[in-house]
Amino acid sequence: MDKLIDDLLHAQPDSLFIIFGLLLIAIGVVGSIKTYIDPGKYGRIAALGIGTVLVIIGFVLFSKQPAATTSANDAVVAQGGSRICTFKEGPLTGATHLLPRARLQPIGNPCHDMDGNRGTVVAAGTSLTPAAVEPAATAPLAH
Repeated sequence: MDKLIDDLLHAQPDSLFIIFGLLLIAIGVVGSIKTYIDPGKYGRIAALGIGTVLVIIGFVLFSKQPAATTSANDAVVAQGGSRICTFKEGPLTGATHLLPRARLQPIGNPCHDMDGNRGTVVAAGTSLTPAAVEPAATAPLAH
């Protein structure tokens, strides 16, 4: 019970509006709960109205919040991530290719394609090697 109270005290206001709005709507719909809650006709109408307003306020507050976190992809881009790989092993040794379906990776991370080529992620803007044979573009970069 202490954890629940602590979580409620530290919750975002939009979440609280939505939770208490839904609670009031439930009271308005259900009516009486044994002898603990018996709002009567006008109390139920008021609970429905106030609950609806609280839920709407909660959703409006939630929609106006800036994004709390950035995706991992955005973080990699901000740090200079890339999908360009310079191969150091395999049939395309020395070639630099874009792996368009690979996830963005930090520069310097290992990378590979489905043809057995392995190398290192290089900065975006690195000139690509024109290839007679296209590398398999569906391979993910190594972790």
